[in-house]
Amino acid sequence: IQSGPKEAWQTQPPRQGYYQDIPRGNNRNWQAGNASLLDREVARRSALSAQIELITVQQNQVRYWI
Repeated sequence: IQSGPKEAWQTQPPRQGYYQDIPRGNNRNWQAGNASLLDREVARRSALSAQIELITVQQNQVRYWI
């Protein structure tokens, strides 16, 4: 019975670190002159959108488990 909520939270740590690395990598490219400010903003928004989607999936998993 308790497997639902545990499974929802097990996916968060690796993905959270991954999403934090996306803007950092793009910042390095921008500082080196290989990316524009627009590229940097697109990467930031993409990472934020992915984090929001992950939270939504986790909320739905818990909601449907209840």
